[in-house]
Amino acid sequence: MNQPIAPHRVEFLHHPHPGFPHLTAWGIRIGGTDLRVLVAEATRALWNRELDEDDDTPQEREEFLLRQHAPCT
Repeated sequence: MNQPIAPHRVEFLHHPHPGFPHLTAWGIRIGGTDLRVLVAEATRALWNRELDEDDDTPQEREEFLLRQHAPCT
């Protein structure tokens, strides 16, 4: 029986944590795309209902979505 071929490559990266250089942060890319971006796309509609559009700019809301899974960079 043939094994299925994964359509995307998964990469695990590590680097110094941005806020605590003595700690290690991990990053994951799937098919070359940062996992945080994929999660932000998948949850954007849910968060849009929760976030107050009067308090934040569209850019601030996007940054919030990406920071939800920091320090996974």
